[in-house]
Amino acid sequence: MSQAKDDDICQPDSEKELICKVKNGDKEALNAFVLRFSQDIYRYALHLIHDGHAAEDVTQEAMIAAIKNIGDFEDRGIGVKPWLFKITKNEARKYNRHNHRNSYVSTDCVADIQCEAKTVDDIDLEDLKSLSEDEKRALTLRYLDGLSHDQVAEKMAVSVPTVFRRLRNAKRRLKEIFLREYSP
Repeated sequence: MSQAKDDDICQPDSEKELICKVKNGDKEALNAFVLRFSQDIYRYALHLIHDGHAAEDVTQEAMIAAIKNIGDFEDRGIGVKPWLFKITKNEARKYNRHNHRNSYVSTDCVADIQCEAKTVDDIDLEDLKSLSEDEKRALTLRYLDGLSHDQVAEKMAVSVPTVFRRLRNAKRRLKEIFLREYSP
């Protein structure tokens, strides 16, 4: 495919255009992709494993995995970072298993749910299956839709203390899953 046709297919949004060009084999776009996202991936890897050298290794492996699998990326309106962070999280897990490290990942993220990337992809959807429908709805309204506790209570037709209780229970369950998953 010629470069002119690639440009016609690629949408004008800069991130979408960059991803499109990388998918089409544009080497300059590939370099721009690595430069644009490697620092964010490194910071997230460092947040996960708390070791600068290991974070560099994880960043490199995550970028390689992302580039190899860029054809699988589907833009769902939230950009490429959540997808990259998911790859980074998986690479951090692999690194920890391979190097027999204590798999320490900050529980601050679980305690607050709103962490590093602040997206749905930061929470494994499989983990959400263990929550009640009310807990899932409260989490979604509060942390993903950004509503206040009062607004969540109004939307759910419950009291504010009930919202706090549901959020607390959901966070506790997610933290248990998180600790079980990352415990050595």
